[in-house]
Amino acid sequence: MRAGSLRRASALLFFCALPHGCVYLNSVYNAKRVFGDAEKARWEGRDTMLEEMYGDVVDKATRAYAADPDGKWADDALYLSGLAHLRLGELEDARTALTATRSLTTDSVLDASARMYLGAVEVAAGELELGVEFLNEALGDVTERRVRGEGYLWRARALLQLGRIELGWADLDLAAAADDRYRVPADLERLIWGVRYDDIDRAFRGVQGLMRRSGARRFGDSIRFLVERAADEWGPAVAVGLLARAESAPWSRAERDRLLMQRAYFAHAAGDTTQAVADALRVGGGVGPIADSARVTVAGWRLEVSQLFQLTEIRSLLLPAVSSVRAREIVNSIRRIGLLVDRGLDGNRLGFFAAAQESRDVLKANALAVGLFLAYADFDPDSPWVGKALLSALPLAADVTEQKAIESRIGALPVDAYVRYARRGVRDGSLGLLEAELQRMLDSLLAAMEADLVQRRLLLSDPARPDTTTVPPGRPGGM
Repeated sequence: MRAGSLRRASALLFFCALPHGCVYLNSVYNAKRVFGDAEKARWEGRDTMLEEMYGDVVDKATRAYAADPDGKWADDALYLSGLAHLRLGELEDARTALTATRSLTTDSVLDASARMYLGAVEVAAGELELGVEFLNEALGDVTERRVRGEGYLWRARALLQLGRIELGWADLDLAAAADDRYRVPADLERLIWGVRYDDIDRAFRGVQGLMRRSGARRFGDSIRFLVERAADEWGPAVAVGLLARAESAPWSRAERDRLLMQRAYFAHAAGDTTQAVADALRVGGGVGPIADSARVTVAGWRLEVSQLFQLTEIRSLLLPAVSSVRAREIVNSIRRIGLLVDRGLDGNRLGFFAAAQESRDVLKANALAVGLFLAYADFDPDSPWVGKALLSALPLAADVTEQKAIESRIGALPVDAYVRYARRGVRDGSLGLLEAELQRMLDSLLAAMEADLVQRRLLLSDPARPDTTTVPPGRPGGM
């Protein structure tokens, strides 16, 4: 054993020979150990454990100080208590403990660290100028890289809040340079303040830095929220750019997929359907609820279709996602529409009408619904429900030319009961009878169709209850 080690061991043995000596030393040591564990948990994002762990530090450090307030480690106990109170957001207690540390200690290193954290307390309390003053005084004397890095981060927050923007950006760089662990918090601050100060370049640098580091995944929810804010300020196309290279982020698959789906939504909003679908399908290639949701999202985009044959591709897309309630709903609806159209082609023209309602109400496929309502009007032009079909199609038509064509056809039916009611508010006794008869016929058609689908096992049932497929009641026939 070296001479220095022998001296320290001898001192420790001498101290432990004193009454309560080892108990006191162990209390400080245990407080430091628990504080180190709590800090590790904080960096790893295990937030649910922190309140209890930092509370334990406060208890142990307080007991250690009370056991010997004039002892050799009393300043360490106060300092640990102050840091734990700061982590817990108990700012007045933190201020008291750290001020007492400075009054008691003769250790210049500990004094500088206590001054630095007093600055952090003031910044957290909103006393920004006072906080900056403490931090300015302390940072030149702080020797520990971890403490100095945190000091620069706190000062950056204060300076950015005070509008001293360039100094704040510089301190974020200094925090990352002082201790590599502060690169993630510094990049998060860049994103926050880049959005607030309308600085796209800083925000981009912040997001890209976060997506290069695995430790940033614990801030996934905050990052997505901030990018959403950026999209509100700068538009979805800029938000897509902020998330460039999200697919290569060294995060967990689930967190990376959430980023990609956010980028997909922004791309779709910006009109870039190619990127939107590519991102969503990349996510949909996995397994689990996020992948299922991605496939359902792509299906929703692709349901902006006007041709029946396009539904086959959508059904194939969704079959691997049948754990999703919405996926099963869409697949089953596509089956129903196909069979209803077959009934319409076979002579029961209300099959087109019922298929149109299914397309509108379940698939939200308005363009397809328009085509089916018009098919009913074309195939059965003498039906008393042609006016209802045309009036149902009109608000769903997105094309102005198509709207005018439907308006023209409605105008050619001045005595139609539905047209008279919709255009002039004229309601006679025939309208109620027509509605009742239509509902009766649709109920009969839908019940027969559903029974056929069940018998042929063409409907997807709930995976948790595979034998509960039943024939539902008929859907309403209202406009």
